Amino acid sequence: MAIESNYEAILEKLIDQTKIYGASLNTTDGLPIISVFKNHKTIEDAFISALSSAMTMQSEKVISEFGCGALHNCKIQGDDGQVLLWKVGKSKILLVLAPKSISQAILHLGIKNSIRSLEKVNM
Repeated sequence: MAIESNYEAILEKLIDQTKIYGASLNTTDGLPIISVFKNHKTIEDAFISALSSAMTMQSEKVISEFGCGALHNCKIQGDDGQVLLWKVGKSKILLVLAPKSISQAILHLGIKNSIRSLEKVNM
């Protein structure tokens, strides 16, 4: 099974288990690796990946400025949904698009399980 297929299977499982809208795996340099968005077919992978990288870099600067250690994740919440960015190792970012009403406990558990699985896949 190709690495990309492994990544896609992990993201599909996250979507199925948590009922999120979709997820993407990107490099910290802003390059897309794989994305799975069920009802958002018009999402531009390269643009979302670049935004993920920029947001993560800015969040790392804020965390560093306040002396809070290493960045693990950041959350952006809107009126109708939320975007979560989680570091996957040193070189990847997991972006999760979720409804506003989702259980945070289930969401975080699903994300953490997915990150463990993603870290096991060698690239």
